[in-house]
Amino acid sequence: MTERNEMARAIETLRDRREKYSSALNPNAESRQRARGKMLALERVEALCDPGSFWEIGGLVHEPGPTAHQVETPRAPRDGVVTGIGLIHGNPVCIASDDATVFGGARGAYADEKIEALRKISLERGYPFVSLLEGSAGRIQDAIGATAAAVGGPFRTHYELRGKVPTIAAIMGYCFGGPAFFAALSDFIIQVRGTGYIAMSGPPVIRAGTGQEATPAQIGSPEVQAAVTGLVDYVAENETECLSAIRDFLGLVSNTPVSTSDIDKRDTSELELIVPGRFKTAYDMRKVLNSILDNGEFFELKSEYGKNVITALAQMGGQTIGIVASQPMYRAGMIEKPAAIKMTRFIDLCSRLNIPLVFLQDVPGFHVGIEVEESGQVRDAADLLTAVISSKVPKVTVILRKSYGLAYLAMGGKALGADFVFAWPLAEIGLMGPGAAARVMAGADGSSEEIESLTADYAAQMSPFIAAGTASIDDIIEPRETRNTILQALFTAGAR
Repeated sequence: MTERNEMARAIETLRDRREKYSSALNPNAESRQRARGKMLALERVEALCDPGSFWEIGGLVHEPGPTAHQVETPRAPRDGVVTGIGLIHGNPVCIASDDATVFGGARGAYADEKIEALRKISLERGYPFVSLLEGSAGRIQDAIGATAAAVGGPFRTHYELRGKVPTIAAIMGYCFGGPAFFAALSDFIIQVRGTGYIAMSGPPVIRAGTGQEATPAQIGSPEVQAAVTGLVDYVAENETECLSAIRDFLGLVSNTPVSTSDIDKRDTSELELIVPGRFKTAYDMRKVLNSILDNGEFFELKSEYGKNVITALAQMGGQTIGIVASQPMYRAGMIEKPAAIKMTRFIDLCSRLNIPLVFLQDVPGFHVGIEVEESGQVRDAADLLTAVISSKVPKVTVILRKSYGLAYLAMGGKALGADFVFAWPLAEIGLMGPGAAARVMAGADGSSEEIESLTADYAAQMSPFIAAGTASIDDIIEPRETRNTILQALFTAGAR
């Protein structure tokens, strides 16, 4: 055989292996994926990336074996995970996509090595890391007994990505065991409703360890992990929405302008109609955001958790910002335990990714009561204050109506490092609301007339003009000046 024929034969072998390794799927498993409305692992990656931009790494990897070089049709093509680099909005992104048609998505030893190598590329090159998760913990056959003591290095590497690159975890199927921990270490967790489930242990492990019977929905549905625990940041109704949301998130955190059609300053006088003058009248803070943000758009995180507060990514003047805003529509916007946890995590996220923060206050204070103390909320409040203090990104605060007690500090108070604090002319700033303060000062035996008089006196002392006159805040602005003032403040504070 000539040298040319030898080369042709080797190329033919390579092409044959590539085809078999990419299509050697369990037909029944593939049918189940399709029946559930799911894409295959590579299809998800290709739908996520800019067209034709994905470059796969490790496509010929398969399950371990003594005759690996002889395997023509492996039981575990790619060892159950697609890895590589693609472009999203023209920027390189490292992507690992679990293949649930291979051993149900259980991670093999080589699969972990592929993902670990990709994490190191992400760390060295500064590329965002995206995990499209659908699988259980490690493949038991690859780490039986005490050999499990050798695993764990990838957790450290994944942790080291935090603060250096954006990390995203998409829960697109069962995500139990190790993958759930990787997800929890990520900056942004998105879950597909109806098909994505995340929990520390899956039903078989719970049954073996406790004898309890549990369904994936009971332990890992969005109703649990988005609304109750607050682990999940965003719930998508299908896989297409999930992948689109990942692109949107990456566009924002990479400060890719969503649109250049709405970056100018503008009058926001409609806010005078949106926000009622009577403090006990609720309104939807989302309408305020629609008024002041570029194109009236924002990307909300943890919308089903801690509903007293809105946390969202958005753009102002083409600059990506983080929004922390009271939501008077839910329990008057008071800060409860879930809201405090939600704000802390969001502020930490923006701090790690160098995203400026804008606080919009209409807050009556922290929730109080016996059950609150038993829940340990004071610790969560302290964590929130710590997050605000330690954040070094530009911070701008606007007080729309009420700003009472420790909540003023927790939502970007001047004393905790806000670069600028502004208030609307009807705002009230104080340790607590006028009525509550009067009842405390009057004591248990105070008459209604005394309480009424004290209420009026205390309210007069809460004027923003007093705060502005003593340099406690930077200025008082009209509602129509809100967007323009924030833009100028962000620019002056160093946001670019």
